Amino acid sequence: MRGQRYLLTEADVERAEESPQPKNEPQTLRPHSQTLRRCLCCFTLVLVSIFQALALDGLDSQILNVYWRSGSGAKAGGPAASPALSPSPSATVSATISPSAGDFGVLYVMLTHKKNYATKVAGAMSTWVRDVLSSEHDALLAVGDKESKNPPVISASPPCGNDHNDQLVCKAGIALQRAYETRGNFSWLFMVDDDFYLSVRHVHNVLSGFDASKLISVGIPGCGMHFCNKQGGYCGGGGFAMTWAALESLMQPNMSEFQRDLMANIAREKNGQSWADISVSCTLRRHGVSLLPIKGLYGWRIDGKRQKGLLNEGYLNAIRAREPLPLTFHYINADEMRAIHQEFQALKNSSNQGRRMSQSDCQSLEYDAELSRFLAKENARRRSLDEP
Repeated sequence: MRGQRYLLTEADVERAEESPQPKNEPQTLRPHSQTLRRCLCCFTLVLVSIFQALALDGLDSQILNVYWRSGSGAKAGGPAASPALSPSPSATVSATISPSAGDFGVLYVMLTHKKNYATKVAGAMSTWVRDVLSSEHDALLAVGDKESKNPPVISASPPCGNDHNDQLVCKAGIALQRAYETRGNFSWLFMVDDDFYLSVRHVHNVLSGFDASKLISVGIPGCGMHFCNKQGGYCGGGGFAMTWAALESLMQPNMSEFQRDLMANIAREKNGQSWADISVSCTLRRHGVSLLPIKGLYGWRIDGKRQKGLLNEGYLNAIRAREPLPLTFHYINADEMRAIHQEFQALKNSSNQGRRMSQSDCQSLEYDAELSRFLAKENARRRSLDEP
């Protein structure tokens, strides 16, 4: 099929240059008593309650409805059982680990730039992309501004240029078209940047709880609330996914019309700054695709006590958490990708499941607080750019 030539193969990755492995071994957390953990959880509860009252005070009520209103009936592993999926769901979704994530395919689409081919892209190729290619059903498509065989990247230029505004929107559109042309046996498309680490196993676990035949997408909604008819869109820093049915809907009546519509309706601030994540989100909404929130997308740098290795305690806790399952980490360099990959491999290969945190409520509260802060900062930053 025409689009199959765009997809990476294991031979492509073998040819790609790989940087040396980090010298630091993955660090393990010192054991704590159950009593201390319970005390820390209680203390965290108090802090989170105070934080939410302060950080969310000025946040749009529509965002709060998405993330903090209870009672939707959402269960671990999937969305609320409802025949009609609302574009503004009322609860985030996460999942617990299951032995099998189901036999369905995910096409991962990575947006990149030529200056990152030998660093960030190479780091991804030597870590989580290997998990993609070892899967029977998954594949990866890397789209940049210059064609490359090592690492394997296809070019969106022409027609797209190199800036981080309108031309990034253009690149995202071309990437979605190239993905659609693969006509592969995929159920989902997952969009990421090149400075990501992604857990393929956890992504499968979470996506397996959704009906891939529906027009739905998942990510971190709540950014750019002055766009998309004041419904806002995804904060792209955490990555977002859409069902293949949703992608097919975008390409109707044809790919040329999709690109024309995307570029004619760019989400652009008054100062000229454009947002690819919001632009794609608005296009999804115009095609009747629901935007659903899920947890486990870390669209921010995680703070924490420094360890001897590359990763601080915050990253180690997130990696080992049951709730939410960590799906993606953003703003990660190549060495950090390898360190995170080692931690995930150690957990996967370890028979001692006790390495996973027993007090999962603590990490869930920590994630909720970080998510609230991220949304507040992102919207404040974007609103500041909307001033003439």
